[in-house]
Amino acid sequence: MKTYFKITNHETIRDILLSSVKEFSQRCAFILRKGSGYERISFERLGREARCLGANLLARGWQGHHVAILGANSYEWVLSFLAVVQGLGTAVPLDKGLTKEELMLFFGMGDVDAIICDREFLGYVDEYMADNRKLAVICMDEIPELCKSAEEDMPARYDALEVRSEDTALIVFTSGTTSTSKAVVLSHGNIASNVNGLNEHESFGPDEVNFAFLPFHHVFGLTGQLYFINVGASSAFCDGLRHIAKNLAEYKVTSFFCVPAIIEAMHKRIIKRAEESGKLETMRKAQKIARFLLKFGIDVRRKLFKDIHAALGGSLRTLISGASPLSPDIAQDLNDFGILTIQGYGLTETSPTIASESIRKRRPGSIGTAMANTEVRIYEPDEQGIGELIVRGPGVMQGYYKNPEASTEVMRNGWLHTGDYARIDEDGFIFISGRKKNVIVLKNGKKVFPEELEALIAQLPYAVESIIWGCGDLSDPDIALKLVYDRAELAKHHALPENADAKEVAAHIWKDIKEINEKTSRFKHISYLTVSEEPMEKTTSAKIRRAQEIAKIPEEDLVHVSQGK
Repeated sequence: MKTYFKITNHETIRDILLSSVKEFSQRCAFILRKGSGYERISFERLGREARCLGANLLARGWQGHHVAILGANSYEWVLSFLAVVQGLGTAVPLDKGLTKEELMLFFGMGDVDAIICDREFLGYVDEYMADNRKLAVICMDEIPELCKSAEEDMPARYDALEVRSEDTALIVFTSGTTSTSKAVVLSHGNIASNVNGLNEHESFGPDEVNFAFLPFHHVFGLTGQLYFINVGASSAFCDGLRHIAKNLAEYKVTSFFCVPAIIEAMHKRIIKRAEESGKLETMRKAQKIARFLLKFGIDVRRKLFKDIHAALGGSLRTLISGASPLSPDIAQDLNDFGILTIQGYGLTETSPTIASESIRKRRPGSIGTAMANTEVRIYEPDEQGIGELIVRGPGVMQGYYKNPEASTEVMRNGWLHTGDYARIDEDGFIFISGRKKNVIVLKNGKKVFPEELEALIAQLPYAVESIIWGCGDLSDPDIALKLVYDRAELAKHHALPENADAKEVAAHIWKDIKEINEKTSRFKHISYLTVSEEPMEKTTSAKIRRAQEIAKIPEEDLVHVSQGK
């Protein structure tokens, strides 16, 4: 492991910031677009401006309050968060993709009494404040001015605010519908322990340029950003999905935390370009050569695949995937190309990281090994060693805000029950089978994990997204698949009539489903299929709303494609 600085076990988010300000004072913390050029924010300036903003909020009487932060990822967002959590109050990060009604509900659920937001939200944020007689609203546009100066004694008073490990740092909402989402209470110690764990597990340092891509209202994106601040890395912001390739190149991005959908899109473009140029077979041969040479410590990947690296900005070294499973085949391809692609796993309730792969510890299909400061076990394993993954450690939440019943349901005897089925191999690598609530239990007691089959479906070149569920007699269900496909891509692989309807399309796709069935145990065979070109309904964190999607599929749309189980 390459060590850049002494690893410190921080106790609070303030410790993380002040340590980096001291250690990396004049190094670049953030790269911002300014007109046709760029502005570089030093760690010293980051600390100074967060302190000044905090002093101004203290002068406004915001101490002890719940402060919602609502807007796109930005330097002002980071300053707002750091200003609030250094003893001033509790941050409540909110998703900018929520509707007005959802935001109003979450403001109430989180007891929000002050708000910092992007200009576009001012209208109904003001409405909420007026109706509830709350403190105040600050527009993100005001942040730069508030960072310039403060009343004479306020910075010293702000510095004197007490911050303890057990103090609540933030209340963050889990993904899901507004009726099922829960408000998770995370302390300074929870977040700091996660950063400490990542410090020991991973190998990043100040030479990295992090792409601050994942939204900060998601604890994976927020803790990831704090981790990169902790190791002295620079961070740049994404201009939008259409601009990822451009941003990767202009900022010389070396690493970023992302979701499988982004990695899969990158991978599909690489494969598509290779196919269109007639170089796919050559590329596959080069992968085998690169893999063979690596066994002898000879790494020629960046030279062999220089065109792929150029298309991804030229500097990208590492992708850290989380939030949902990543196909092992896709991860292997990218690793073959010389881009370290690793999976992590966690929950909002665990701040979030429970386990992760690293440059030193990787195993295809796994989510890596548990963080050094985290214990994991399999609860009530079956004969294959599969059971519910449970966890305990300093990253586990304080509980659900004002919801003791839900807290008791997941916290038992000091262990958090994750709701995910998993197994752990002899070397400590964890393999997630699927969500407990999604598992399909057959009459003979065998379990079918939808996520396992969905990973196979995702490898079809025309597959956009899919869900697997049990249909028919739920005491002995059949396996059904809904597949959203790309018609143009499907036409490249099948002789599809121009005006083919859904059932004709399903008949063509069934040829590929049959091949997938042949690769799996008979009890996992897909028996029913429905297809669509319309995207599925999703949560704001891009997870498919399974229950809603399944409920709206008419029985007559299911095509029976296989006999028996």
